[in-house]
Amino acid sequence: NTPKSGLDKLLLRIEGEQVNSPTQIQLSALTEDASNQIVADLLHVEGHVCAPMTQCLQYYTKGNPFLLVELLRLMVENCILTYDQSSRIWNCKDQDKLLKGCAKEGTRELDFVKLHKRQLQRLSEE
Repeated sequence: NTPKSGLDKLLLRIEGEQVNSPTQIQLSALTEDASNQIVADLLHVEGHVCAPMTQCLQYYTKGNPFLLVELLRLMVENCILTYDQSSRIWNCKDQDKLLKGCAKEGTRELDFVKLHKRQLQRLSEE
């Protein structure tokens, strides 16, 4: 069976090589300042504008950059966080309700499955 494409050739070459175990890299959690910079950059605002919301996001994401960005994205997609074109500001609707409702009882961990279900329900209604 002769490989036909460059990808086939590459896959055959990889299969024949000794594969080392993956390297694990330990990363520390983002500081609140670093999280605030990410939120400010994503929303295109000054850091002081989004600092109160970042405090809340930091609490729930524990400084995990992926979770921070994912939660922010879900808040925008679920119209919790909206941009007002006329006033050029972001509005956060029911931020406390969203975060309390998505937190698993007794923990600080967010239930992203619940957020994704809400997103799918919203899409199915459209």
